[in-house]
Amino acid sequence: MSTSIFLFIAGLMVFLGVLIGGVSFLTGRLKDSHPRKISVGRILQVYYYGICLLSIVFIATGLISILRATMSYIGGYQFSYQVNNYYQPTPVDSKPIAPDATYLGDNQSLITINSNQYIVNTTAQREELVIGVSLLVSSLIIFALHILLNILFIKRISGPVSPYSLIAKTYNFTLLAIFSLSSLILIPTSIYQIVNYILDNGKVITYTSPVPGEYLSGAIIVSIFWLYYLVKCIAYYSKESK
Repeated sequence: MSTSIFLFIAGLMVFLGVLIGGVSFLTGRLKDSHPRKISVGRILQVYYYGICLLSIVFIATGLISILRATMSYIGGYQFSYQVNNYYQPTPVDSKPIAPDATYLGDNQSLITINSNQYIVNTTAQREELVIGVSLLVSSLIIFALHILLNILFIKRISGPVSPYSLIAKTYNFTLLAIFSLSSLILIPTSIYQIVNYILDNGKVITYTSPVPGEYLSGAIIVSIFWLYYLVKCIAYYSKESK
């Protein structure tokens, strides 16, 4: 759920960032009495910043998945994933059932929590970890390749991009908006989940029981990125206002 919230906000902010940046660019061209043609260098700059922005979003998404799975190994399956109540099978047609008989589906097993048995998905942790590592590694490779591409080719074609340029401002403030809005949603939600989890400790787990690891993993990762881009934007643009 936390990754869904984060990706939804990211998609919305990217759309708004592109819209605002595009309107600002077109307005500037209309005001210019002799507008220059859009160069290949400018197109490459837009491509570079767009790929870097998406890579950072998917890097954060991968880290959220990895942290959620890791929390489940440390704090218990029920800390990060929902469990289902298990009910012992009842006899059918008066036929006795063995004391240890279970009716479980594929990729399901039983765990005991507070002397009660629950059904868990045995592949959930592994799948989350595999998805997270895959997203993280592939996004880091793409990000690093484009950093190298920018150094070797794009800067030579278009020249260095000032952090005060429209495209750099759109890039930085879009990322800041993505992580700040995500933090404003995930931090209070994770605190709410943790408090309820502590208060419910020892009780029978139901489908409404809190799963704090799901939101806490998202809150931790997006908060780190939020603080980074907040400090970065303040450091860059406080100098511009002087």
